[in-house]
Amino acid sequence: MKLQVLSRTDASTLQGVDGMVTAACYDEKHFFAAVDGGAIRKFPFTNDDIGQTTEDSFVLKTSHITCIDSTRDPGAPNTFFIGCSDGNFHLCSTNWRIEKTVQAHNGGVTCISVNPDGTSIATGGEDGLVKIWSRNGSLRSTLASCGTAVTTARWDCTGKNLMFTHAGNVTIRSASFKQEQTQFRSHRRLVTCSDWDSGSNLIITGGEDRVARIFDADGRSIAESQPFDYAVSAVSFLRNSKLCLIGTSNRLYLTDSKLHVLNALAISAGAVIIASPTMPRVFVGGNGVLALVAVTGKKIVYKDCEVVSESPRKLTIFDLKNGITENLQFSECIVNFYMNFNNLIVTTPTKIQIYKCGQWTTPVIVDTKEPVRVIAQSQTMFSMITISGAQIIGYDGRPISRINDSRVKWDLLSAESVAVSPAIFVAVMPDVRRHVFAFATSTGQMITSEPLQHSSEIRCIRTNQATSQARARFGFVNANGDLTVCRFVASNPRLPPSIETAKLANFVDEFEWHSTHDLLVARNGEKMTVWCCPSAAFFTNELMPMLKIELRLLFDAAGISAFDGAHAFVTAKDGAFCVVPISPFLIMIHEAVDIHRNWKIVLQICRAMNEQYLWAVCAACAIQAGEVDAAQEAYAALSLVDRVMFLGKVKKMKSPASRNAMIAILQGRVNEAEEILIQGGCIFRAVKMNISMGRWDKALAIAKRTNKFVEVVAAYRTEFLKEMNMEETDQNFIKIGPVQMESVKNIIQQEKAAEING
Repeated sequence: MKLQVLSRTDASTLQGVDGMVTAACYDEKHFFAAVDGGAIRKFPFTNDDIGQTTEDSFVLKTSHITCIDSTRDPGAPNTFFIGCSDGNFHLCSTNWRIEKTVQAHNGGVTCISVNPDGTSIATGGEDGLVKIWSRNGSLRSTLASCGTAVTTARWDCTGKNLMFTHAGNVTIRSASFKQEQTQFRSHRRLVTCSDWDSGSNLIITGGEDRVARIFDADGRSIAESQPFDYAVSAVSFLRNSKLCLIGTSNRLYLTDSKLHVLNALAISAGAVIIASPTMPRVFVGGNGVLALVAVTGKKIVYKDCEVVSESPRKLTIFDLKNGITENLQFSECIVNFYMNFNNLIVTTPTKIQIYKCGQWTTPVIVDTKEPVRVIAQSQTMFSMITISGAQIIGYDGRPISRINDSRVKWDLLSAESVAVSPAIFVAVMPDVRRHVFAFATSTGQMITSEPLQHSSEIRCIRTNQATSQARARFGFVNANGDLTVCRFVASNPRLPPSIETAKLANFVDEFEWHSTHDLLVARNGEKMTVWCCPSAAFFTNELMPMLKIELRLLFDAAGISAFDGAHAFVTAKDGAFCVVPISPFLIMIHEAVDIHRNWKIVLQICRAMNEQYLWAVCAACAIQAGEVDAAQEAYAALSLVDRVMFLGKVKKMKSPASRNAMIAILQGRVNEAEEILIQGGCIFRAVKMNISMGRWDKALAIAKRTNKFVEVVAAYRTEFLKEMNMEETDQNFIKIGPVQMESVKNIIQQEKAAEING
């Protein structure tokens, strides 16, 4: 990837006004640049030639401008806040009339920042104070007194927490003083610049020690750059791209998320960097020069196709299989493009164009009323995220459903916080980052009654590509690196399903589901691991160590691009695109199970290869499908004698309800097994199942509801307490009193005989 200068112009057109760029900001449609001499100029997002803007929008003759920011209300006029070297900041309306001047600090105002909803303004000054103001310029609180000059200030995406830097430290504090502050040392010398990404919740800082660093919100170090030639003067995240921009003296660097330099651009600017949230444009200012920069060279490799952005309006497609090269020209600039599941999706400011792989001349065009924030793809459809919600659209361009849950802040979602499959759409609430919302793609309605609440911050979320909600799975990695998979469990058909979770691994950086089957690949540092059947974590934990394969790599992995067929597509640390092979027999088994339902082929593959992980996959898939014979042979090959004997008993059961219930227990669906037994008239078996699992309250509730076997439950409870040398504490059993096993022995024998005779 590389940086391309689209245009450049002088920072100020006024005679005798110093053109050194000191600050910049943006609203919904424009960039604004302020120069030290007191002039502010306005530039539109959509114009690639910023030299066409020849007049200054605002001139302040009484002081030097040090910082600037504005509200960003889509439906209301914006208010601009201009910080000056004399300690004042000015409130300006859209027509640049000064509405109010506020004496804020002793010494100059060094930084000013407006929170996302425009209700609070934070200022920092040379006096070391951080103050919070209302939108009309009234002082609300003095948030901190640092003792040294405050250099930068940034709000988080919620507008509830403020990050500010002073000396070599970074401090994060709640604006309402409701939480304890987080403070950590980020640089050995002065911190000169910072940015807080709303999508990933990561913080990047640059300092006079010539190094840029990335931290999470808890102060844990994520990445560190190599030392540059000069002090770092500006840093910025590029939204939804996992890229960063770093500015130093007369040089601009493009880096990846680990701060490895991808490209460097020599330019007499770099003191100020502002990235557009909706357009692939970066506004750069420096020593008397303003430049509009675009990032080009993005490459996506999918199967036999390679797509490269040659320029802001051109894509080049290399069909490696047929040896064909196609050039796609667009009338508007390309905001982003995505390629997966045999479809290329290109987003522009007003349209989405969908290309079928191999058919590059006839795209499906979808008009968009709002800028597209994120696209997430699945096998049969994709989700389009805008500021007002998510829309599920088929690859033929027809809308399927729309999701408008007001609890989700859609404009803050990123590619790491949304995922879609043919059955479900999941999103991590971007402000809390611990709540997961799950919606049905067919209706747009929420699947569960309440979102899933996790104990720590979620970094990324992914789904499998199952076509039914019963087989749909999604997983996420939290801030501690714990990989968790989830499924939907319907305990009562009259109530919404709940979400069951199972932890797979620790210290995971990222993961991807297979594009077709129930497979999962995860990266742990420079190593990669494949889980051959992640769903087994819900019902057969003893198989999980056997279902785990460590991949042998000839390079250090740095990122996972895709997991398709018998290959994982991986990016190496040096930026090279690599393909890691997976056992083809593993894919063949999943195809035989998912597509052909041919267990004869599955067993033939397992017998021929005689690999432990293949037998484990066979056992897990057979249990999921209710294939007792295949599961019994697989467990026998794995020497799990207890499972073999249990399945042998299941095969001998004459009652269909009992057999189905035992299989449901093997599948981890205990509540459903209970319902199957009760509806099949096997009340004693349902009671005995709950007793054997230690669910005494459930067993007693069933006995009371059916007015049968209350004494049997009490007898088993009495015998259990006697063996454990414990006293009864449950009031329900105290009311019944102790019951001896001899008194109910005949009832138990009669019920067992009835089960054997069918």
